[in-house]
Amino acid sequence: MMRWLGFCVLSGVAIFGSVFALTKTFTSPVVSDPGVRPAPEDGSVPSVVQPTTSSTGARQSLGQQMIIVRDARFVSTTKREIPSERDGKLLVVGTEIAPGDEAKVPGSRLIKNIPVATLAIEVGPNDKLAPEEVLTLGKRPGKKYRRFRPGMDSDNLVPGAVEIAVDFKTFRELQVGDLVKPGQIVALVNPVLAIDELAVKQQKLDINEAERKSSEATKNEYFTRWKLSERLGNAGGASQDDIRMNRLAYDRYGQEEVAKKAAITQAQRELSGAQTVLGMHEIRPAVGGRIKEIYRKTGEAVKNLEPVLQIQDTDRLRVEGLIEIQNSRGIREGMKVIVEPTRPVTPILQLRGHLQEITCVAVGKVGGSNGTSIVVSGSEDRTIRFWDPTEGKQLFQVSGLIARALATTPPNAKRSLIAAGLENGSVHLAELKKAADGQLQIVQLPDAPDCHSRSVTCVAFSPEGDILATGGEDLAICLWKVGADGKLTLLEKKKSTHKSALTYLHYAEKERLVSAGRDKTIHVWNTAGGKVALVAGEEFGGRSGDVSQPGVSPDGKFLIYDQGKELKIMSLADRHLAGSILNITGSLPFTGAALFAPDGRTVLTNCAGENRVELWRAPLGGRRSSELRQLVWTAGQATCAAFMPDSRYVVTGTTDHQVLLWEMPETQEVDQKDLTATISLVENFIDSTNRQVRIWAELDTPNPGWLVPGGTSTLVIEPGKSGSLSLKTPANGSIPPNNVLVRTVKP
Repeated sequence: MMRWLGFCVLSGVAIFGSVFALTKTFTSPVVSDPGVRPAPEDGSVPSVVQPTTSSTGARQSLGQQMIIVRDARFVSTTKREIPSERDGKLLVVGTEIAPGDEAKVPGSRLIKNIPVATLAIEVGPNDKLAPEEVLTLGKRPGKKYRRFRPGMDSDNLVPGAVEIAVDFKTFRELQVGDLVKPGQIVALVNPVLAIDELAVKQQKLDINEAERKSSEATKNEYFTRWKLSERLGNAGGASQDDIRMNRLAYDRYGQEEVAKKAAITQAQRELSGAQTVLGMHEIRPAVGGRIKEIYRKTGEAVKNLEPVLQIQDTDRLRVEGLIEIQNSRGIREGMKVIVEPTRPVTPILQLRGHLQEITCVAVGKVGGSNGTSIVVSGSEDRTIRFWDPTEGKQLFQVSGLIARALATTPPNAKRSLIAAGLENGSVHLAELKKAADGQLQIVQLPDAPDCHSRSVTCVAFSPEGDILATGGEDLAICLWKVGADGKLTLLEKKKSTHKSALTYLHYAEKERLVSAGRDKTIHVWNTAGGKVALVAGEEFGGRSGDVSQPGVSPDGKFLIYDQGKELKIMSLADRHLAGSILNITGSLPFTGAALFAPDGRTVLTNCAGENRVELWRAPLGGRRSSELRQLVWTAGQATCAAFMPDSRYVVTGTTDHQVLLWEMPETQEVDQKDLTATISLVENFIDSTNRQVRIWAELDTPNPGWLVPGGTSTLVIEPGKSGSLSLKTPANGSIPPNNVLVRTVKP
């Protein structure tokens, strides 16, 4: 037993000594920061690796984690029920229209000969009135009137200067969604009885004025008699009874005049009240906005204080959304947020004619036509069609060819050429011209010699249009010289380093070609001297998205690098991250094309499975990307896209055989500042089902005109830098122990 205990003690001492010896050797510190290199074994001071800086701007800097609130809704902060103030029949539920605008309104919505009456007061010939304030009365030619405004001290109901103006107007019947202005007539209860009552009160005013004038004249007559009888009485020619009788009559008619003046004042108030009652038959909203609900229609009866319609004020909107409970910490009322509205649009033109799926589209300029554009499309129906985008009609058709790729020469090229990469591996070239008679012509140029053994999947012209690059499923890249006669001369055929078919070619510069393939890589090639040489070190691998056409910016400095639901804008020069586009509203990753517009301000993306194409602000120059448009076509998915050279329109092809033309946003909209709002509510209540809290934000500016209550948006919240982390270096320059990983280095 003692031997066993001794053996255990000796073993424990030996193990402890071994561990202590090993621990002594682990003495060399290594900083966890990847920018700091390990200390050299010779004891010299380690150097610090300077990271490559990015131009993403403050919004994407370290420590500013953005909080995204998806599917927020615009809500009108003002909803008004517009009631009737009188009982009766609705002559019209509509708004007045000017006589010259009647032709612009469908006849079914016009309601004519609706009586609109008001009190009109005469104004002086030198009084200045706005044209819309002037009332013309046929029975008082040469005089100028204006509408009486109750409660205005300047508008006095002077007897003899007040008339009733009745005009029979034309109304446009209101519908849900119509815009109305504050104070505008939106409905009219039958005012015939009120007009008659107004006429009675106006006549009563005139009668009282006539009686006042009679009393005044009689008073003045008795005043004269009274003074005359006094003079005669002093001479013995009149009795005292006559004098007293004349004095009594004078006082009587003087008091009668005072009573008539009071009666005039009473008649004026009654007349003003009758005008007020008449005005109550006109239903006018105090605020403007959109018609949300119409409860009573033309011809129906309405009771006092019964609502006729509901108006939403669309000038001031609130954004309401739900935020995850873990993200609500630190969000306070008064904080500023960025509002990114969803703006779905429909195509402005639909080009019909293809019978099967569209495979490729391109837009070119016609030579000698001062910038006339033409749209070219290829389809599985074995046709290539040429379209006039201004009139939406087909101009030409080439049959028997299945085009997999199309490209046109840049606008500044000497000739307007169209290159088509075909399914059989050949390349066809055509020229767009304008004949002497002004008609467009398609000139078929000589066929190119065979180069690709399989389908040509991508084509691209050089910036001058004199070199054509083609790529295909055979992994080859071919360079062609475009001759003066339009003949293609093969300069070089080179098998690329891609492991799968090429899907995209684009000239970033005159002799710098970018290629993308199905192997999830992007390569850069030097094409100087008509040779194709891979630029060493400029391979972008590791893409995890499904974007087959990752675009290059017009200046050739940036390319799009896809990773799932994110598109990164990478610099071709030093590979720094210039910005990114995050699909925060969609549930699927980007796919298909992701292309820069020719002006470089926007990026077009596709999202398969959701039948929408999205247009984004390009995240360059320190600006965050945000969605500008959703190009929605529910009948089919987009398969290809191309921009007009001037960036005014974009063309897409779809799986349901359509070629669609979409309008691009104006430059002012693309460049305008972000739409902001101020948080007004962070609800102190957690929804037990989804662990979210409600958040409200009030728009800081009035509605720009296209925001609609019920529309969706995304809120981007930047909590600030208060929660950011930083590693501080002590004053003595030593590295804090918590940031040090210790390891053993054998001598």
